[in-house]
Amino acid sequence: MKTLLILLTLSTVACASPRIGHTPASRIVTAADMPGKHENGKCLLFATEAARRLNAAGIPARVIGFSQEDGTGHAIVAYEDKGRTYVADNTSRPRWVKGGSNADIIKQWQGVDYGSFRVSTFD
Repeated sequence: MKTLLILLTLSTVACASPRIGHTPASRIVTAADMPGKHENGKCLLFATEAARRLNAAGIPARVIGFSQEDGTGHAIVAYEDKGRTYVADNTSRPRWVKGGSNADIIKQWQGVDYGSFRVSTFD
């Protein structure tokens, strides 16, 4: 019976703490009123507005746009939150990456090494 009581106590403490990634930065990026959210072809609109809102809140953020060899393009927002770098686009939740250069961040975002692609940063 004592073991059960200890487990319940630990469970209560764990539930009281905030979820990982549930921070002001995460709430800004996942806001339902973010322009371009869940809209095809609106990634740059989303990333630009997300970076603007994050920067206005004092959270370092930048837009990273990239074009692959096949001509398709995409834009993501990269931001710092509690010492970690996160990236997000208009169709997914924020994802933690190890950081680095824009090219390093794109490779981590895509999960593969596409070799050559052009990278642009929009301020």
